[in-house]
Amino acid sequence: MTETINFDLHIHSYASKYKEGKGIVDNSTVENAAVLMSKLQESNVGLFSVTDHNRFWPELYVRLDELVVSGEYPTVQGLVAGVEFDVQFDPMMGKCHIITIFNAKNKIENYQKIYSAIDAHRIDSQDGAYSKQNFEYLLREIALDVILIACQRNSLEGHDGHHNSLSESTREPEELLLSGYINALEFQRPNVEGILRDNLKKIPNNVGLVMGSDCHEWLAYPNHDSKHGKPQFKHSRANILPTFKGLLMAVTSPETRINQQVNRNREYVQTLRIGGKEIPLVNGLIAIVGENGSGKSSLIKILHGKTSEPFVKRIMDKNEIHFSDTDDTKRLYIEQGQIVDQFGKGNLFPADNFLAVDHTEFREEYTSFANGILAYVKKRIQARDALNRLTREGLSYNELIHISSYYINLLAEDGYDSIVNPHELYDKDLKDLIEKIFLMRSDEYYEGYQQELTQVLDLLSKIYGDVHLKSDEKVIERLVKNCIISAKSEYDRKVEEASTSQQRDQRDYIEARSAFIRLIVDAEKNNTEELIFPSSPNVIHGYSSNPVYGFSFNAEAIYNDRDVLDDFFAKMFTAGYRSVDALKTIETYEELKTAVYRCGAVDQIDDQYQRNLTIFLDDMCSTKKYIVDTAQNHEALGNTLGELSLAYFKYMTEHETDKCIFLIDQPEDHISNNNISKSPFSISLT
Repeated sequence: MTETINFDLHIHSYASKYKEGKGIVDNSTVENAAVLMSKLQESNVGLFSVTDHNRFWPELYVRLDELVVSGEYPTVQGLVAGVEFDVQFDPMMGKCHIITIFNAKNKIENYQKIYSAIDAHRIDSQDGAYSKQNFEYLLREIALDVILIACQRNSLEGHDGHHNSLSESTREPEELLLSGYINALEFQRPNVEGILRDNLKKIPNNVGLVMGSDCHEWLAYPNHDSKHGKPQFKHSRANILPTFKGLLMAVTSPETRINQQVNRNREYVQTLRIGGKEIPLVNGLIAIVGENGSGKSSLIKILHGKTSEPFVKRIMDKNEIHFSDTDDTKRLYIEQGQIVDQFGKGNLFPADNFLAVDHTEFREEYTSFANGILAYVKKRIQARDALNRLTREGLSYNELIHISSYYINLLAEDGYDSIVNPHELYDKDLKDLIEKIFLMRSDEYYEGYQQELTQVLDLLSKIYGDVHLKSDEKVIERLVKNCIISAKSEYDRKVEEASTSQQRDQRDYIEARSAFIRLIVDAEKNNTEELIFPSSPNVIHGYSSNPVYGFSFNAEAIYNDRDVLDDFFAKMFTAGYRSVDALKTIETYEELKTAVYRCGAVDQIDDQYQRNLTIFLDDMCSTKKYIVDTAQNHEALGNTLGELSLAYFKYMTEHETDKCIFLIDQPEDHISNNNISKSPFSISLT
């Protein structure tokens, strides 16, 4: 079982003496190996390497192996062979320190291979370095698997310093990193780590960043020596086994292995006991694997407390299964197939995470536009009909008009009692608005805006007073004219009962003449009035966004930021009338019936037109829902089961307010380890 351990791959010994100042490594010898081990134990180092400058000391490694195996230093669990080589990648540039870790498997014969190859190509000058070609030749001669960690003391863009960094030995350090030639970078100061992380954003490969002590005087560990402290030094840590393979896993999967945050959760199952055997569990991610029918789901149910089923009880009793520390711990349980089921029903995430989209503006704009088109066309038809009626109908002179009548003939215009009140809607809107602002003024939230709200109320009240007066005038006019029409009807009924035949003929002629005069007036009015086709609606926003736990739950209407005029014409009219110019040519109700989509008769025009409008509005106001991970450049997540399952996993784990044990039964491909490791978000599972 892996655990998080501190590691240090940059320690020197007496073998580096040829490059160091006088006395600095004199006591870092085989005889003093226990000093180094004690210091490593004090610093909780689990894995280390002694990486001398272009040198390897087999005897020192043999002694350190003995001390590791002895168990006297229980924290120090592993030792890997290493050398810090000076390499010059570009002959026109400086040299670079390459910490090279060998898979020597702690065998003496492998230690000897490393020593012999280096000794055969020995560098004696302090300023000496291997060329890239000679370095590779040396590694081939040693013939052991290696991990290459380049020193980088500044930005990868720095090429002119004197820090023995990778970027100072080649103009293209990114190529070596991208190709995997260099497995990791070693930095010395914490601020450099931040710089390098920024540099590495443009490199798709995962490159590990590690920190080494560069200790020369063991008694002063982890400082460089007794005179030069390293107050900013902090050991790198990794979730690995303390071996070469463990280190290789760390540098090839740094995003999940190296310097992960310490899990401070204390709510976890510490042990599983089956029969008399106790199995320790870690505070992190645990996978229960096995063949179908091996009891994985039953174990999860037992852990979750679902032990009422008979077969689960039998398994518990037969195998004496017990978990520790679960009684008072909250457990979040995802049953087998639950995610698939919730995805299919569209309720994987809480429904109220998606806010409703306000379609009021869109509906009002297109309703007004549609009604305006119908009114325009009808006015054209009415104008034409008025001329046609004037042509068809005539009026002959009749002398009855001059005969005295005992009764007075009362005439009323058509629509005399049909009074339209254009102020009524605005009167109501202003009244509602004033009442709302009045309530706002009494709300504590607006306490600092009392003066401004009072000023607004004063201005609106003046406008409302004027509009309300005009509305009242129309209301009174309607009442008065209604009374007049009622009285006229009663008068006409009584006159009809008492009139002679001649008087009735006279009254009919007077009414016919009055109607003919109105016909002339209507024809003149309808054909001289300028008709204006309504303006097309603007593009309208129609979306909602609700940020929750690092995600944005968005709902977007079909019409959002789109010109949907063509969609409108397609729903409202037949193929030959889906443009403004075509609609302007309609002159009869028969043509209008033909133009209105799915209209079968003239008397169905209004109803079918409104049905078409309703269908269009409902279609356009339907919404698509999607989720944006705000931590990942606000990119929308896909709608596949796998993608949303990963989002659900992050949503439920990273933002669980109450620390708990998170149980997933049969996640399989939807939130599998493979998918999780490849997903762009970090994972923390308790």
